[in-house]
Amino acid sequence: SPFIQQFYGFISSEHSYQIVEEYTCNGLFDMILNDINQFPFFQINLRIAWILDILSGIAFLHSKGIIHSEITPGNILISDRLKLKLGNIHSTSDILHRYSNEPKKLYDIYEVLYNSPYIAPEIKDMIQNIRSTNSNGDNSPPPSTMTELMNNKLEFTIENDIYSFMITCFVIIFRKVPTIEDDYTLQEQFNDSLNNINFHSEDAKTQFNTFMLSMMEYKPLPNPISPHIILVDRPKSDTLLPQVNSILHELGDDPRIIEEEESHEMYGAMACHDTYLAELE
Repeated sequence: SPFIQQFYGFISSEHSYQIVEEYTCNGLFDMILNDINQFPFFQINLRIAWILDILSGIAFLHSKGIIHSEITPGNILISDRLKLKLGNIHSTSDILHRYSNEPKKLYDIYEVLYNSPYIAPEIKDMIQNIRSTNSNGDNSPPPSTMTELMNNKLEFTIENDIYSFMITCFVIIFRKVPTIEDDYTLQEQFNDSLNNINFHSEDAKTQFNTFMLSMMEYKPLPNPISPHIILVDRPKSDTLLPQVNSILHELGDDPRIIEEEESHEMYGAMACHDTYLAELE
């Protein structure tokens, strides 16, 4: 898939190994999202086009039964012509597995995940259950026996990916991360922020509102296999794709599409980055 950073192999030595992956000339996506001074404005249809890139990558992974587990702007890369690619696939799950027999490190990872705005509420509920089950009441590590840890391990699902993707969409459109507050819900933050964005089309704005709310709202599902894993009902990535395509079409299509004879100027050169962004703003 062109929306996934390609893996080419790895180089191993006696004490380490290095992963060889596709080079993306413009680095991490969160670098430009966070740089308000250098990039104060992005066209709304460019932002929706970026959302479509990410969702296309997610849909490809999910079609293969692969869960990303931590979709954030920091795990998304910018290739030539400002196309986005998903990277660091399954990284959170891999880290949890790597430290599954090191309780203190595992608890530290749980703490980071619990405080992340990108982690789905059902995952945070599972973390809270694990902490309350294993903690001695003073934030000490859980029992170190493998059996007890494995009985309480975290498992990520496709629905968790959709929540992380939704928060990433929030950040792309509003250039800010939602806060985690009991008295200011995510939906309230979304509604307040949406009022400040000019979509240039009320129909596109309405469609985007529906698209986002469908991912925010969810209901718990029974899990007959494992009571430790909380299942929820959220829309699937392949059903969300037509919605984003429709929003982008309403806004006037992808602004990154350029004439074929000019395309060579945009490939592989970091120097083109600022100029190209300026043209899109």
